[in-house]
Amino acid sequence: MLAAADLKNVLGSTNANVSDDDLNRLVASLKGKDVNKLIASGLAKVGSSGPAPAPAAKGDSKPAQKK
Repeated sequence: MLAAADLKNVLGSTNANVSDDDLNRLVASLKGKDVNKLIASGLAKVGSSGPAPAPAAKGDSKPAQKK
């Protein structure tokens, strides 16, 4: 069973701040749901969006010219 206190400990270890009200609301919304299925569904949605674009190159974008 998912508990708000457990989530708060995990999030706290990453220095994330979340209110007790938000955690309790989240836990209540997940009550009776299979968390593994929710995660799998979320991963499928993220995976279907494709890879992130490559970061822009640093420095001048023009090739160096020979003199």
